[in-house]
Amino acid sequence: MIAFLAVATAARAQIPDSLRVVLRLLPTAVDLATLEQTLDDAHEPPTWLDPNGVPHSVYYDGRFGVEDAALAGAVLSNLSKLPSGMDTKGNPKGKATLLAEVRAAYNLVLPDVPEGEDPFAYTLAANGAPVAVKMYADIPYRWSVMEQT
Repeated sequence: MIAFLAVATAARAQIPDSLRVVLRLLPTAVDLATLEQTLDDAHEPPTWLDPNGVPHSVYYDGRFGVEDAALAGAVLSNLSKLPSGMDTKGNPKGKATLLAEVRAAYNLVLPDVPEGEDPFAYTLAANGAPVAVKMYADIPYRWSVMEQT
């Protein structure tokens, strides 16, 4: 299983850099900034097209867990509650500190997932994720890598 996190490219572009720094640290076992550095020289995630042709920035990694879907759903549904990535002295906060602050600021829902439902998609939705964000337990059917020009 390779969990698949997709954020519509247009929506991702609207997230200020100051918040992206924090968002990259939120997955519990994966640091998206480090993952991006392994992707290509531009440090950008690959672009995939959903079945409707909408481009999405995609991260896929077997280390994503269902709690990451809860974090993504809750945080991206209300970015205004996201804590700053800097402490009071202007130093970057560590991952553990940020995760603790996010868990305190947001009411994460880890629902009982009905049989046959994708646990990532179900948990993401239960936490109010915007439609621009998708997460699945595996690469979804009819999604494709966007051809580079």
